[in-house]
Amino acid sequence: MKKCNVMLVDDHPFLRAGLREVIKEKDNYEVVAEASNISEAMEEFNEKLPDVVVLDINLGAESGLDLIQPFKDMKSDVGILVLSMYEDYEYLRKAFTAGANGYVVKGSETDIVLSGISVVSSGETFLGPKMAGILVKRVLEKGNIPSSEEENDRYDSLTDREQQIFRLLVNGLTSKQIGKELFISSKTVDNHKSKIMSKLEVHNSVGLFRFATKIGLLDS
Repeated sequence: MKKCNVMLVDDHPFLRAGLREVIKEKDNYEVVAEASNISEAMEEFNEKLPDVVVLDINLGAESGLDLIQPFKDMKSDVGILVLSMYEDYEYLRKAFTAGANGYVVKGSETDIVLSGISVVSSGETFLGPKMAGILVKRVLEKGNIPSSEEENDRYDSLTDREQQIFRLLVNGLTSKQIGKELFISSKTVDNHKSKIMSKLEVHNSVGLFRFATKIGLLDS
């Protein structure tokens, strides 16, 4: 299996060191470059062309978001996972508008960060549970979109167990946390999640949250 080459861009060396050690534990990931500011990041990216960049927004007086488009110009399929201290919808909006593929809040469980790296490396969109909750709240504040009869039928097609797992997922629990709560393995949870997404005709976690909002499963 081809390794996923990862680049870390953060102006805190201790945070980079912690991430590096976590990523090293995974056989299919390798940290190939690190940078603490924009000029270093541009130089390292151009040399290593990593598959995924874990990127902080705040690089001292500079914004890490300014790196996203130049990175994608050099390698169009690079996955950008923003790892930021900001738990705020406006930063989330700015990150995705700039071209980010995922957003995780600093301090999240390492499993969530690793999941984010894996998801964005495959070209999908990833939101950590905290930011997903913020996005859902924002959608609800803007007003619910009425669900169609077809969407309600899709939800009704889920088994009782799938509906249970769906509700836990959209309330921000990870596969590992759901597994502990239901006394099943996280792999089993992931298998259920795949079936749920197929039946609901959504393609990522954001789609799950939007679907849950439209059928009235979530409130602010």
